[in-house]
Amino acid sequence: MKFRLPEMEDRSEIMLYIQEHYSNNEKSLSATSSLPLMEYGEWVKKIHDNTFISDPVWGKSFTYLAFSDENELVGFLSIRFDMPEDLALKYGHIGYGVRPHQRRKGYAGQMLHFALDKCRELGMESVTVGCYKENIGSAKTITKNGGRLIREIKVDKKISDYWEIQLVDQFYEIELNNRDLED
Repeated sequence: MKFRLPEMEDRSEIMLYIQEHYSNNEKSLSATSSLPLMEYGEWVKKIHDNTFISDPVWGKSFTYLAFSDENELVGFLSIRFDMPEDLALKYGHIGYGVRPHQRRKGYAGQMLHFALDKCRELGMESVTVGCYKENIGSAKTITKNGGRLIREIKVDKKISDYWEIQLVDQFYEIELNNRDLED
């Protein structure tokens, strides 16, 4: 799987991705950072800018396109690494979406694993990831990656579950005396 920021030449492939979701009666697109609400060129600029310049509300983020080994756009991945804590608790640090015909093939797990590695590189100690309660596949993906359910709230007439994933191993010091070392 390959990940990269969107470019202008990705427009037609992204439009096919969006159309597939709409044809599947899905009204919202995960991790697309307001793409359907903006002019495409403006959106690409915003995505590139947000990697270096903090958005006044959302902070810095990466929005990656995720491609299969066959170079098909299979999903979007958003890593919101600089967002205010109150928004992180409501929306999560990581969001991902997989196009309908590519689901149940392990892509979401690969995307989340990549995002967790990126968050570790950025020095984050833990992240929050959310999904709608009815999205059993996403919940399984999150728990397989170490997610621990921390809360459940109603968002936009749906129930959302939120999971915390620790990124730093916890080490405990054990005090040994010299006699224990000699045994």
